[in-house]
Amino acid sequence: MNMRPKNIQQLPALKALQMLPVAAREALAVALAELSVQARVHAEMCWTTDAAQALYWRTHAVATKHLEQAVLKDIALAQVTEQPRAADDPAQARLSLAALLDRPAVATLGELLPRRALTVLENQGSPTVRELCKLTPTQLRRARNCGHMTVLDIQRALAFHQLSLAPDEA
Repeated sequence: MNMRPKNIQQLPALKALQMLPVAAREALAVALAELSVQARVHAEMCWTTDAAQALYWRTHAVATKHLEQAVLKDIALAQVTEQPRAADDPAQARLSLAALLDRPAVATLGELLPRRALTVLENQGSPTVRELCKLTPTQLRRARNCGHMTVLDIQRALAFHQLSLAPDEA
């Protein structure tokens, strides 16, 4: 039985990229971001003269952007598992945590979340991280287009900052 991957994270080639050092993956993410921008610009220039060529370049822009996001997500998750954050100065840690909690969740967690999860947060009125942490997974799942995987993505992004959603009432 041949199992097809459900997302880019499950592709064998991306799993091979995960074996590279973090610095190499960061450089790759930068290169992919530049390629995506260049392809998007080229697509915009082609729209007036050749729609087929524009579609070709736009497809490349989207594909490289998806790959860049997959590599960045992998880097963020690797940093969580490889380097647990330790607070040298508890007062400084409290200050930075307070600043973090009052920022909009979309701005704070944007690099760690897929577009689907960002859309859910935007539809929620772009709550602050503090407001997001007060929600339970069940309350979050009630939001439009927010399923189990979206909740998991949000929980992982919060865990990166050593935060979590409120526990569900039993």
